Amino acid sequence: MENVESYAPGALGRPSPLEALGAAVDGRAHEGAREAVGSTGRPAGPAARRQTPLVLGRNLRPIVFGGGSAKPNVFAGGVEGPALVLSVHAADGELLGYTVVSRAEAGSTWGGMTISDRLSLGDALLLSRATALQLDLFGLGRGAHHCLVVTPAGSTARARRAQARAFSAALAPLFDAGLCTITHTSDPDSLQPPATRNALVASLAAVTTAALAHLGRDAASATVAVHEPSPLTRAALPALTERGLRVLVEGDGAWTAGADIVVTGAPVCSLTVEEARAVRAKAVVATGAVAAAPAAENLLHERHIVFVPDALAGAGAVVAAALGVDGVRGRAVLEATFDIVRAELAQLLERTLAEGRPLAELVRTATASR
Repeated sequence: MENVESYAPGALGRPSPLEALGAAVDGRAHEGAREAVGSTGRPAGPAARRQTPLVLGRNLRPIVFGGGSAKPNVFAGGVEGPALVLSVHAADGELLGYTVVSRAEAGSTWGGMTISDRLSLGDALLLSRATALQLDLFGLGRGAHHCLVVTPAGSTARARRAQARAFSAALAPLFDAGLCTITHTSDPDSLQPPATRNALVASLAAVTTAALAHLGRDAASATVAVHEPSPLTRAALPALTERGLRVLVEGDGAWTAGADIVVTGAPVCSLTVEEARAVRAKAVVATGAVAAAPAAENLLHERHIVFVPDALAGAGAVVAAALGVDGVRGRAVLEATFDIVRAELAQLLERTLAEGRPLAELVRTATASR
């Protein structure tokens, strides 16, 4: 692809992926290569700095899907084309990964960074959209992005860190334009920083206890199984066992272990109809972006199995970041994150009973109304 040095909002010729959810892209976020980026007036967090014009240069290359067609491009999982998609390159042109901005808000665009040898651009699109859903569900009104560092298979931890540093250096124009604030970084071995990891543990614990309460189960006698363990699930298990839950299985066999709750730690939860049919749990909690087939969601609902999407279980990072902007500090952040996420899920679960609709569908509807 020919290198493009600047990006304007209309360059892709299609609407934001979240227009259907009532969240249009703020056109001030990037108005051309040589014009200053306008501030939205919202706080950008402790690391906020003055925005500069967005000039991409050689290391950031826009990816345009569908040519000049005015028809929105729809990706796997029903995800419409986002505000900005970039391939990120080293100085020698080597591909380092991708950055997807689902919604651009100058000075206030939040999201995580994932380092993986298994994920692709399609997964980055889903992860960015998942962040947007989290922000919308909790009424935080900020932009959303996700960064994916694509490492060679079998890379050592040292090699992954080096590639992540090169990736971050290439993103300098986005950092300077206020279009990329990274809330946390995850790879196969770790989830950083510790404060955000603890906040994600709090949101996972919150949805687990809320789901058990909805099912009429006492945590002290409940069981949990973990499908595709991750740094987050490994960090969360001590918090869950402290509440009395007993771990039955970690890894293969989680779907059929007969636990009260299955927690899936996959960065992208691509639940299939076959897996939905095999589940023997009373609830499934996704910590990663959901790419479940609608038929799989409906099948779980018909079987009276609660499917909790990561808009809730994975919301700890953005909820805690927003609390930090509001001046909340220390353990109070974790306690407030737990209470906020638990209350939101409890309210949505009440609606699933009243309206007879799958929880994941209600989450998508709730974000559309905020």
